[in-house]
Amino acid sequence: MSRTSKRWSYTAITNATEVKIIRYMTEARETTDAAKRHMLTCMAYGAYSGWYELTVGWQKDGDDQRLETLTRI
Repeated sequence: MSRTSKRWSYTAITNATEVKIIRYMTEARETTDAAKRHMLTCMAYGAYSGWYELTVGWQKDGDDQRLETLTRI
């Protein structure tokens, strides 16, 4: 398969983003290092922001609010 033939569905992008956000936020909640917590929450929000930009105009009801909420401690 060539790189140009790869296709992503909205569901695949949304699911992958949700998994990353949850992973980053779980680590952020578990660390006692404030700098690491900040970095991880920024990474989670970056994943959300990337998802938002890729899917704006095609988002399903509730997905934006649900993913954004996951980025909060």
